[in-house]
Amino acid sequence: MTRPVASVVAEADGGTVVLEEINILPVRLQSQLDSFLEDINSKRLAGNLPRDLNFRFVATSSQPLEQLVREGKFREDLYYRISVIPITMPPLRSRRDDIPLLVDHFLNNYTRVTQSPKKEVDKYALKLLTDYAWPGNVGELQNAIERACSFADDKRIRPSDLPPKITQKVEISDDENERMKHSLPIGSKLNDFIK
Repeated sequence: MTRPVASVVAEADGGTVVLEEINILPVRLQSQLDSFLEDINSKRLAGNLPRDLNFRFVATSSQPLEQLVREGKFREDLYYRISVIPITMPPLRSRRDDIPLLVDHFLNNYTRVTQSPKKEVDKYALKLLTDYAWPGNVGELQNAIERACSFADDKRIRPSDLPPKITQKVEISDDENERMKHSLPIGSKLNDFIK
């Protein structure tokens, strides 16, 4: 925040400024951020910044900011400044239908960035991905897919390519269908994974 406001805002024109996990920002820096955002607004109203600047400021938090304000861990003035349009997003474990769509999105991103052939996720791996609790939400899923793409020997992502905490490393074999071993969660049955 040592750069001039006009410089930061000019770079953001036409885009989105995202401040992730604003809830962990120390109170001293919360005060500086509040002043910075007020400075942008004041300069725009005074005509020192172009009125047609087009950018969004998005702040994310993994904890409810209202509760942090009540506990004195988050500045109330900053909370009201950034809470113009609050969007509550349920955790990924509550949106299991989104997981296959997100997996496909991350596979497409990986393919584009690495310029490699797109990999597909076999039904066993997809079942594991869908059943996992995702405490790290979408970021954890993205990392799991990138890891799986890196570990996969061919164009197919199998359970053994997923992070161990997702598979819990219980080996069973499925000779009839794929003649390979799959890592499935403890207590699961193969029938749960065949549809």
